[in-house]
Amino acid sequence: MARQFGGSPLYDYEIRRRRLPLAGSAAVLIAVALLYAQMLALGGDSAALAACAAAAAAVLAPVVLLLMRPAESILVRALPCVGLLLLAMLWAALPATGLAGSAVPRPAPDLLPLELAKFVGFVACVVIGVAIGSGVGATRRFCDLFVVFGLAYVLLSLWMLQENPGAVWGIARADWRPRFSGTMFNANVAACVFAVIAIVAWGRLRVLLKPRSRARTTLHISYTVVVAFAAAMATAACAMTGSRFVLVVLMAATLISLAGAARDLLRSHNRNPLIPMLALGVAVVALLLIFGEPVFTRFRTASTDLDLRMFAIPHFAGLATTSPWFGYGLGAFEAAHLASLDPQSAPVVWSFGAAHNALVEAAIEGGWPYVALISLAVAYVLWRVARAARRGPGDAITTSFVTALAAILLCAMIDIALSFPAVAAMSATMLGLVLGRAERTLLTVRDQPA
Repeated sequence: MARQFGGSPLYDYEIRRRRLPLAGSAAVLIAVALLYAQMLALGGDSAALAACAAAAAAVLAPVVLLLMRPAESILVRALPCVGLLLLAMLWAALPATGLAGSAVPRPAPDLLPLELAKFVGFVACVVIGVAIGSGVGATRRFCDLFVVFGLAYVLLSLWMLQENPGAVWGIARADWRPRFSGTMFNANVAACVFAVIAIVAWGRLRVLLKPRSRARTTLHISYTVVVAFAAAMATAACAMTGSRFVLVVLMAATLISLAGAARDLLRSHNRNPLIPMLALGVAVVALLLIFGEPVFTRFRTASTDLDLRMFAIPHFAGLATTSPWFGYGLGAFEAAHLASLDPQSAPVVWSFGAAHNALVEAAIEGGWPYVALISLAVAYVLWRVARAARRGPGDAITTSFVTALAAILLCAMIDIALSFPAVAAMSATMLGLVLGRAERTLLTVRDQPA
């Protein structure tokens, strides 16, 4: 007899979606392909590419919703996050209507439509993530495809480096950007992408290494090897970019995954975690020794670069206070920055095309209320995820996505990761994914009979 959920609106939904149907698999494939297409296209780092990516996300979001058919109760519980993001967009657009007063400076009003389109694409990616996270088995399928596509992306990036180290897709790198950067022109952003792939792969590997009640099949063993290879290659690629901070974040996340895997093995009471954990640890150290020369040599200049960041971020924070309510307009950072240079700051930060801190740059463009609304949306998601973690069973895959999202946010605090539309889309999709997964967990736990 079927287990009842006490008249819950989730009852039919759960029974109908025990396994991810073909339509759900198609939705997951669309979401993953959308993310990697942007990464392949130089990270979407141009007006035309960003506009195309935003339009694609806006068009595909309803398609994913139709394919996934998430429960209405889950969509309702995701509304606070989406609503706060839409309020932030409206706040940023308010000065263009004239309602904010004529005193608000607008040094680049022509960029506002493009930036609003990019924001719509960001919200659409959140919706796509919520739809996928709400489906039974969809989060795992998304993780599998993300890792497999990620392995292909890393191998393609390494092949491109081998074929023509001075160019990306035939476009020559600038002389002052010689570092390995995958399919993009910024090595630190590429390192962030490789780190996210590695973190998700380590999380998937943790699940695959869990003790099983039945014998492992050849397919299971083969896929475990593929995931381990993906995690190793993404870690190596991250080290090859020479990005110090991202590598430190990745190593911390890797240690968390290895500690979680060791705890899983200890709880099984039938396997000693020491040998497999030591083997994985030695493998990680060997990868760093083999591929880590670019990043190790850059640690010598860490203090100089840190001093530059410590000067730049407070300087830009001061610029944000000159127009605290509505900022200077979305997309107007560079114009506002160049107009604010003085004899003291010009020799140091004149070449900066971004604030190297996502919160400060958002405040310069949209004002501090704009930052507050987006921060509240992220805080709401984290609150729901924490609540689901307390009430439901542990989920290593969801944990890996939360860790990857935290890694992106950390990188965006001292660099320009979120300035690239591809990374912003990835973070938005993962934000929606963990929210949808958390809401499904909360509804399932609440409606189970005592």
